Amino acid sequence: MTVAWPRIEASGIPVPPHHVAAFRMQSLVTEFQLGTTEAVLVEVVEAARELGIELMLLKGAALALTVYSGFRDRPMGDIDVVARGPDADRLWTHLREAGWELEFENGDGFYEDHQHLPPLVRGGGIGVVLEVHRSLLSAHAPFVLDEDAFWRRSESIDFAGHPVRVFEPEAQLLYLSIHYAWSHALTRGLGRTVRDVAAVIASTPPDWDDLVALAGSARAGSTVYWTLRLARVLGDAAVPDRVLDALRPARSEWLLRKLERSFVEASLFRSCPYPRLLEAFWTLAIDPKRSGHGRHRPWGADEQFRVEVEGGEEVEKATLRDRLTRIPAGLAYLRSVAAGSLGSGSYHTDLQT
Repeated sequence: MTVAWPRIEASGIPVPPHHVAAFRMQSLVTEFQLGTTEAVLVEVVEAARELGIELMLLKGAALALTVYSGFRDRPMGDIDVVARGPDADRLWTHLREAGWELEFENGDGFYEDHQHLPPLVRGGGIGVVLEVHRSLLSAHAPFVLDEDAFWRRSESIDFAGHPVRVFEPEAQLLYLSIHYAWSHALTRGLGRTVRDVAAVIASTPPDWDDLVALAGSARAGSTVYWTLRLARVLGDAAVPDRVLDALRPARSEWLLRKLERSFVEASLFRSCPYPRLLEAFWTLAIDPKRSGHGRHRPWGADEQFRVEVEGGEEVEKATLRDRLTRIPAGLAYLRSVAAGSLGSGSYHTDLQT
């Protein structure tokens, strides 16, 4: 809301008076929360410095300090930082001893080989969530990343009088792509990712040849392709045609347009009632077999998290009646996917058909 409301006001779009007050209040609340998030990150960085730990910022925190004007211009749900191996454990233990609480009481087994330690929550009613990463990716992720090489692809910046590290543009775009297209399976975080990718490219245009080579060596060509393609279509990101051509999966342009449409429909409108259908579209798009990804898929970790960490029940197979009731919504979703391409210039009209 700190991003959307000022733009709505500046646009002159008429807003009913009873909504204006609510939007302004929500904007103020969000701005206060983001200011608190920034203050909490200062505490974390200072704690790391006291312990002699080199810290790198990831995702929202890093972007807020590099390609955006600050935390209030880049809303985030939590803070992500990474330290090398044992240093991550030392920082996490120090914060626990300082009064930080566990976000979840369960899930020790889940986090044993996870990229970050169990999430922490700043006590005292502040409620900011921190994820201390000990590696960039999960041990189950099918990508090839040299952690030391990625640290070398970072640069030091000043934050609150302390040095912290952030990715250079090429590494940043690769990391954002893997997070969105793999970890979130192209169906969660679309708007945020599009905005972030466009902001990174506009701030410091990457070395495109380096990015293509980096994506190839990491087995992440298809994830980077889809992230850049959607950022160009929806966010006007300045991605050259030759870059998308170099990263393009072995699919026809006709199929790529339909897949493009399917992810946007599912992300923006939650319009697909069949998870297995989304998984099939994702598989067609990412082409994990040709990409060398083996048998790992992102939705396995999601189900494990829901059961082991959140304490949810295992998903039961849908009954015949459930499946039948979803048919109208499923058909509407498929009709919309078949209607046309987002990149054709008919996006807004197509979505209304």
